[in-house]
Amino acid sequence: MSSELITVTSNCCRFGDETFSSLGIISLPLATPNGVIPIMIHFDVVQADVPALLGMDILDREQLVADTVFNRLARRAAIKDKDSRTVYVADWFIPLVRSDIGHVFRAIDQDRPSLSTPQIIGSLSRHQNWT
Repeated sequence: MSSELITVTSNCCRFGDETFSSLGIISLPLATPNGVIPIMIHFDVVQADVPALLGMDILDREQLVADTVFNRLARRAAIKDKDSRTVYVADWFIPLVRSDIGHVFRAIDQDRPSLSTPQIIGSLSRHQNWT
C-alpha cells in the first residue's frame, strides 16, 4: 500500500475542547471489499490519539452511508426503477463494529497492510526536514 504526503497546511482540527494543528495531509486508501478499488481519502494528520475520522463531506462525495442498524458502511449506487425514478441500492458494504459506548468503527484487518502513526509522522518529518 502506498501513501504520500499531499501538502502541508495550516488547518486545525478540534476534538472535544482541544484544538490541534495539522502536521500535513496524507492520502490513505479506505478499505473496501475484495475486488473493489480502494477509495483514496485525504486526512489531516494531528499529534493526538484519535482515529481516522470520515467527515460528512467524504461520505457525501463518495456516496457512503453509515448504516448503524446493520453496522456497516455502504456505498450507494443510483439506479432507475420501473417508473424511471432514481432510487439508491447498496453497491457494496464493509462491516463496522459497535463499541460498548455506541460508536461504530471499522476494525483493522490485520491481514492487510496498514500505515501506522509512527510511519506517517516519519514521512511528514522527512518532508518537512524535521529530522
